[in-house]
Amino acid sequence: MAFAEVGGAEEGKATPGTVTAGTVTAVVEGREIRAVSGEAVSINTSGATATVNLGQHVLKIGKSTLQMDDQMPSEIPAATKTVDIRVVEDMLTVRADGKEVLRAKLEGK
Repeated sequence: MAFAEVGGAEEGKATPGTVTAGTVTAVVEGREIRAVSGEAVSINTSGATATVNLGQHVLKIGKSTLQMDDQMPSEIPAATKTVDIRVVEDMLTVRADGKEVLRAKLEGK
């Protein structure tokens, strides 16, 4: 399992226990996952799955699916090379290779 996080770290190094607002990037089996948020953000990886923690919300990205919290999974192409996740003023947008695949308002859990 790999863990990527931002805040309080030297370039290219993670500092355990520090998760703050900003940008975090991970590569999962050749696929780049990039998350940008004004809230706390981190990415955990295990095999072909990336788990993106966005404050109180969790987005799981599998080989051909993505799932927000406990909602029904959405499909993404298995050949996707980049997944871009952005949260701006509680609005989540996910793009797979530049194409929007999910847009949702994030509400408190």
